[in-house]
Amino acid sequence: MLDDIIKDPKLHQHKSMSVAFHFNKFDDVSWKTAQSTGALSYMSYDTAEKYASIYSLQEELEKAQLQGTRDAITSIGPILNVPDKADPTASEAQSMKEHLEVVQGQLILIESLVKGLDAEYKKFLAAHLD
Repeated sequence: MLDDIIKDPKLHQHKSMSVAFHFNKFDDVSWKTAQSTGALSYMSYDTAEKYASIYSLQEELEKAQLQGTRDAITSIGPILNVPDKADPTASEAQSMKEHLEVVQGQLILIESLVKGLDAEYKKFLAAHLD
């Protein structure tokens, strides 16, 4: 749709488009408590390192989700104040397209982090389940 508007701004297509997002928050209270109280000193280095790896990936994923949310919101900025039934201009459509391409890149990063975190979870569970 955006490509059509960019090519021919006078083409009136009254199609709809939406940008949606969902944010997941991880619970890291126990990890932060273990760090701040010195409880990590009672764990072996290997065990602490495994936990640190998982919690670090979770933190990176949260940051990427926040950035992706911001990018998704920014992508619709050019048309937030366009009157109903009015098509965006070619420059507004181009701006939206560029922002949505950034969101696509952010989603690739998020997918990579989710896969890495899933692998860490599986490795941890395999080592700790009898």
